[in-house]
Amino acid sequence: MSSVDFDPPMEITPYGLSVGYRIASTGQLAQFADDQLSVWESLGEIASSRGGLSTFARALAQKRQQIVTHLAALEQLAASTGASKIQNSDDSNLRLIKKHLNSIQSGEFPIRDSVGSARAIELMKTDLIAAASLLYVERSSAIGELGQLPDGTPYALLLRGLVAAGSTTGLDEFVDSSSKAFHSVRVQADRDLADFRSNRDAEIARQATFWIETNKRVDEHEESFASRLKALNEEWETQKRAYDEKLALLAPATYWESKEIRHRSFAIGYGAVFTICIAVGLVCFIAFGVNVLSTASDQAASGTAYVPRLLEVLIPAFLGIWILRILGRMLATHLQLWEEARERVTMLRTFLALMRDEKRGALVKDEDRILILSALFRHSGPSTIDDAPPASWFDVLMTRLKSDKP
Repeated sequence: MSSVDFDPPMEITPYGLSVGYRIASTGQLAQFADDQLSVWESLGEIASSRGGLSTFARALAQKRQQIVTHLAALEQLAASTGASKIQNSDDSNLRLIKKHLNSIQSGEFPIRDSVGSARAIELMKTDLIAAASLLYVERSSAIGELGQLPDGTPYALLLRGLVAAGSTTGLDEFVDSSSKAFHSVRVQADRDLADFRSNRDAEIARQATFWIETNKRVDEHEESFASRLKALNEEWETQKRAYDEKLALLAPATYWESKEIRHRSFAIGYGAVFTICIAVGLVCFIAFGVNVLSTASDQAASGTAYVPRLLEVLIPAFLGIWILRILGRMLATHLQLWEEARERVTMLRTFLALMRDEKRGALVKDEDRILILSALFRHSGPSTIDDAPPASWFDVLMTRLKSDKP
């Protein structure tokens, strides 16, 4: 079964030791049992006739196997439930494991790494009962169980003192074993420190490479952003300039449109008046002029003076023709100005449409602007119209009158 972590880790400080153990997983606890408790398994060979000593020896010999059995049950339960950690719960196996560890911590069961255990291990080579007796006396509850001397001194303390005053062979082995264990731990610590330094240097190098690449990307983004910002500023200035020029030219376009509407209104008005005057003149001529001319013709044929009679038609006809010429000139002037205003509005709108180049996105050049401004602000006077009266039937009549004089 795979190892499972304890949450939280177990802390155990064996009796008589100042440094404890921190057990974070079932694998570490199994390793602890193998290292510290498997050494007592040979004590299970003591005969059961030794009373409490035999019971203690067999219990001590079975301690490691009991812990390993409960650990296997815990790992199997964790595998079946899919749990990644073993937390504090009411599981019977976990309670029994904690009970075993508490008995080690209270001093009821010794571990290998203690002074008394070192002497017991040495005695196990020759006398299992002596070794078990030594461990039995080393128990924390031995003081109360073994009684006291008449002076009140506990037998257990007396026996411990005698053991301590005995051979130091076991103690030497304990010191040697502890030295080897310390050396092993130091070697492992040096190896872990070297790995840590290697990992730290690799991480520093990785971080340095990361920041170099990050700074490079930041610089590239800054350059790209600056370039884009410059392009946007240029485009904004171009758009702003186009807007300002378009807004400035929209007002003249409005003025010329107003002028176009005004000249069109005048042209329509003068055209209507001109048409009405012609119609009224024709009606008056037909109604009055034909009769007067007929009478004047008869008088001229009979030799009677016909000029006074003829003047009745000539004077109104002359005035009517002169008025029609004025109306015709005004009509022609406004028609010409109307067409010119329409032309300038068309030029303005064309110029506004060509201010933006879709491909280059550039405005028209200054010389193009000068060209359109020159066309807009040129003199708009109408062409000169000849005011001299044209040859008409009135001129023919006057010539006839002159030729009739003697």
